[in-house]
Amino acid sequence: MCYNGSMPDVLADIQFEVPLPMRQFDRLDEAQADMMTPCGTLILAVTIIMTLVLIFSILMPRFDGMQTFIVVILTLGCWGFLLNSFSERLRLKEGVLEYRALFGRSQHYALPDIRGFKLTDLGLSLNGIQYQIELQLADDTRPAVISLGACWQRKRLMQFARTVSFDLQALAETEYDVN
Repeated sequence: MCYNGSMPDVLADIQFEVPLPMRQFDRLDEAQADMMTPCGTLILAVTIIMTLVLIFSILMPRFDGMQTFIVVILTLGCWGFLLNSFSERLRLKEGVLEYRALFGRSQHYALPDIRGFKLTDLGLSLNGIQYQIELQLADDTRPAVISLGACWQRKRLMQFARTVSFDLQALAETEYDVN
């Protein structure tokens, strides 16, 4: 459910019909989340504020043990979310699409197994996911989903999606070439 009540916005839905021309300098084989996004700076600001509240709760005798414990847990959660959001990375290397983050499992998908690629902008959602990549795999009926956090630049994601689509189309052309 989106926070702002709007419907998700599909940013890229790849169909394998006409190859897209791509210059070498347009390719983006590796994309990483960035701190210099509106949501990234907001997450950083909340983390700094929570860290200051933690320091003040330790230095001031007004807080009892349970309140300090709650502030410690919230601050550690903020730092964990911050580090995980900034460490997300998508890579296209040697025919494999790879997703990595600091906390969580890495996901690897071979390009010949991918039959469809869809990048969706979910807007501001309450669970922290802003972008979602759905991969239709050859052997699965349900798409594989890669959920991306709020610290991604849309332009960089679009350029990465274009690189993936170009590679998928080139692979489809060589796979179905009858000559």
